[in-house]
Amino acid sequence: SRVDARREVPFREDGTNQRWYRVMTPSVRSADGGLFILEMTERSVQMEKITLHYLGHACFRLDFGQWRTVLDPYHDGMVPGLPPLHAEAEEVLCSHQHDDHNFTQAVHLNHVRGFAPYEMTTLTVPHDGDGGRLRGMNTIRIFRYGGLRVAHLGDLGRPLTAEETEALSGLDCMLLPVGGYYTIDAQAAKAVVDVTRPRV
Repeated sequence: SRVDARREVPFREDGTNQRWYRVMTPSVRSADGGLFILEMTERSVQMEKITLHYLGHACFRLDFGQWRTVLDPYHDGMVPGLPPLHAEAEEVLCSHQHDDHNFTQAVHLNHVRGFAPYEMTTLTVPHDGDGGRLRGMNTIRIFRYGGLRVAHLGDLGRPLTAEETEALSGLDCMLLPVGGYYTIDAQAAKAVVDVTRPRV
């Protein structure tokens, strides 16, 4: 038998960006006479924190502890009303190669040893409603860090498929566009949120 219930109880903070929880995980063991007993076993786990910084347009900086990732930096002058972008990070990622999403020169990269501390899943989706024939393809990125999942949808150009909906369901945070010309509009964005139900 599989038991999915889990109870997390705040435990302590260690003075960094990390919070510890007591996780009560149920397990099932068999007793005499075919009786199944539900037991709660306790363990301490580290729950990470992701800090999001909105830098304008579709550009965000995600802080995974000491590792900073900038998403979709925009080129100077490409987005009316926004100042030139200057950021510092350990990594920069672009959802597609349009000038308002791919100006990596705006990001000063710190060269460090090691790898990004998160797990990432990517989905390739059209930038338009015509299978990408108008504006090419776009990459959705889903970041998993500790017990948290955050997705950046770049310039999503059409409603989600059933497979994409499943992959994006239950996020802790979704960063999605609301434009109406180069991306989905407000009504379509609401539909995405309604079917995927992110916490934020």
